[in-house]
Amino acid sequence: MTRFLTPNVRRWIYGVCIAAVPVLVYFDLLPAEAAPVILPLVLAVFNVKEEPTETPLDQPNE
Repeated sequence: MTRFLTPNVRRWIYGVCIAAVPVLVYFDLLPAEAAPVILPLVLAVFNVKEEPTETPLDQPNE
């Protein structure tokens, strides 16, 4: 499972969630009061860090 949920994939999923929450609120699929609670939950679930982690694939070729 960790092979699929790399730090880059987790950051991507978190970015999608950040964009999706306001859309869900707009279409009344998520109460506006729940939005400030949902994003920290997603952040905790995916363990997204402020600083991007550098993997060997992220390093430029020398």
